[in-house]
Amino acid sequence: MERMTFSMCLKRAGIEKSFLREYDEEENYTREGEVHCTSSAFLCNESLDKVLFVYHNIYDSYTWPGGHNDGERDFFKVAIRETEEETGIKNLTLYSAIPLHMGLLPVKEHVKNGKKVPAHKHLNITFAFVVDEREKVKVKEDENSDVRWLPMDKLASFSSEPHMIPIFEECVRKLKEIQREKERVFRTIPFNLLPWYDKNKRDLPWRREKSAYRTWVSEIMLQQTRVEAGKAYYERFLRELPTVEDLAACPEEKLMKLWEGLGYYNRAKNLQKTAKIIVNEYGGVFPNDCETLKTLPGIGEYTAGAISSIAFEQKEPAVDGNVVRVLSRITENYDVDLKKKLFSSLKAIYPDRAGDFTQSLMELGAIVCLPNGVPLCEKCPMKEDCLGRRLEVENFLPSLPPKRERRVETLFVYHIETPEGLVLRKRTKGVLKGMWELPNFEEEKELPFEGKRELGRKEFTHVFTHVEWKMTCIYVKAEKTTMETHSWQEIEEALSIPSAFKKMIRKGEKM
Repeated sequence: MERMTFSMCLKRAGIEKSFLREYDEEENYTREGEVHCTSSAFLCNESLDKVLFVYHNIYDSYTWPGGHNDGERDFFKVAIRETEEETGIKNLTLYSAIPLHMGLLPVKEHVKNGKKVPAHKHLNITFAFVVDEREKVKVKEDENSDVRWLPMDKLASFSSEPHMIPIFEECVRKLKEIQREKERVFRTIPFNLLPWYDKNKRDLPWRREKSAYRTWVSEIMLQQTRVEAGKAYYERFLRELPTVEDLAACPEEKLMKLWEGLGYYNRAKNLQKTAKIIVNEYGGVFPNDCETLKTLPGIGEYTAGAISSIAFEQKEPAVDGNVVRVLSRITENYDVDLKKKLFSSLKAIYPDRAGDFTQSLMELGAIVCLPNGVPLCEKCPMKEDCLGRRLEVENFLPSLPPKRERRVETLFVYHIETPEGLVLRKRTKGVLKGMWELPNFEEEKELPFEGKRELGRKEFTHVFTHVEWKMTCIYVKAEKTTMETHSWQEIEEALSIPSAFKKMIRKGEKM
């Protein structure tokens, strides 16, 4: 949530900046003026029935964690910083961009660090966050003497500040209002999406004939492939292997050739492993039980849900990145672990048209609620209810965990062409194991060929999920070699070469 700033929250809450104008003086953001700007956090558990409060020694009362801005004008960042200092908790999930409280709070005269502090006022803004109740907490000993989860409906009994009790109660009421609106909007999704899907769904080859086999192949193929690019691959695959029995019996080289260019080749290998199990153990009939499907190679929770709902009309959600993006925006949900938590809540609103509903969520994410850019909100069937659009936070959602840093590997790749063909070998380890590749090494090598004539070098980069290859391809013409060669016809018709190497291949002397 580092990208979401306080000024954005004000705008999204529909609050004019005039709220701060009277107090927008430099001295108020420090501790020099009569008004001190402060930020607080209303820390709720996931059930929204408890609040994490600290016992503040100055106030002799339980209250929310928070503190002075001390020169920082972004109240949102201060609320997060002060929460960590006072409770030790670092993993906060914003519940809503709407602040629960904005107003002046009186502070009585007190002594801090041996110095007398005169009575003053806090211009306080409080945000609601959700925190895992199992998180370890710690006390900021110089200011507080306890950190405790308190029942949300009994906060008044833990406060010795009469003026704060109605404020806490108002925060609870506002939080519950936001919760009810999120739940209401969530329930409207099937009613809005299904009529829209009937009118706007694309004509895709895997939708033309319903079967578990076709759904399964399309879902596995599209896991790392754009729909438009995947259509031609899918149609060619189904022409060659129209049934699960055909897939189970397909020679591996042919299967890899059919998959060539799609990448992530373990998907194809797992397809065939599962096909053999379905033929040998299930008589060629797909199990229609979602839990059984998840036991098959390459079929996880998402694919099992897709097959169950689309092919068998069962009320089983299929939650992928597209669906997470759609639902996080519609319900204004900032949880980075939202995918894990959506299954049960989504299952509860599944309509009888389970397959169409699954596909409507996918379709909305693919053609309207777009990633990496501006969503087409005016075309969205949820535009009147979508909380992300209403609060103008759609471009901040979904919240994503930090990206894992890619490991960079340097390779020297040899493109050796002889009169007999091109030198290739099978990869024996790491990514692309078992695939055909150009010989490559971490350092330059002297290789066994005669009549060598080097044509030049070119630099290439290929990015995998967690690895990036920086490759120098050395182009060589040779008269003879003891290394394994393959004819150009064989390469074109039978051998599957991953795109990492295929983009380097040049027939003849042209590079």
